[in-house]
Amino acid sequence: MSQPSEGPRVTSLVFYGAVLLIAFLAYRIVEPFLAQIGWALVLAICVAPVQARLRPRFGPTRSAGLLTLLVLLLLILPAMFGVLMLVREGSQVTVKGPKGELSRSLDPDMKLEMADSVITVSRPSDNARHRAAHGLTRSLVQNMVAGVSEGFSKTLELQGVGYRAQMQGATLVLAVGYSKPVEVPPPPGIEFEVEGTTRVIVRGINKEDVGQAAADVRKVRPPEPYKGKGIRYEGEYVRRKAGKAGKAAHAA
Repeated sequence: MSQPSEGPRVTSLVFYGAVLLIAFLAYRIVEPFLAQIGWALVLAICVAPVQARLRPRFGPTRSAGLLTLLVLLLLILPAMFGVLMLVREGSQVTVKGPKGELSRSLDPDMKLEMADSVITVSRPSDNARHRAAHGLTRSLVQNMVAGVSEGFSKTLELQGVGYRAQMQGATLVLAVGYSKPVEVPPPPGIEFEVEGTTRVIVRGINKEDVGQAAADVRKVRPPEPYKGKGIRYEGEYVRRKAGKAGKAAHAA
């Protein structure tokens, strides 16, 4: 009695395996754009009733063009260029932009004016205190505007055999020569990003918070002066010291 052929079964397994592989690869390709695709679907659902009203009056082609122009003017252009707002209540100043908003207390004697997305800081007199406060206020406001418009970042590098960094959710995990990996949770308003396994990028809208978070990461394993192993800022120069063997050779 002849045995049933295994050919159709193998063909089916190969086919379904290829379908699963293609589906997985397609998902990995579109994964970085899932948020954008979701917002596009939400936008399409929201504007569908408007298009239904415009189509009988202007026709399908003109209504689609008019709707695209409205979306471009009302949503896309403001999101691309950002809307900068300045709000002041006494000594408290709030700057709002596309990246978020920042608030801090500034010298109440300094006058802030905004025109055409340009903030001007002026002082009431030329005495020493007002001149010093004028420069400080301008620098602080400039950092606030840059933060809510573009954001700040600081890059650190891991140097050492076996040293590596990885993300677990939003938490930064560092393997830098200790018996256990070190977990660094992000402070409020700070995001960590890992490039490869030896570069850590700290991002945020507050320049002071970004600098402090980067310093806290570096403090986990500061670079040692003999072999240079540790966590350092990108481009940081670490002064080296000669070890005992180097000192002995130099003395000889």
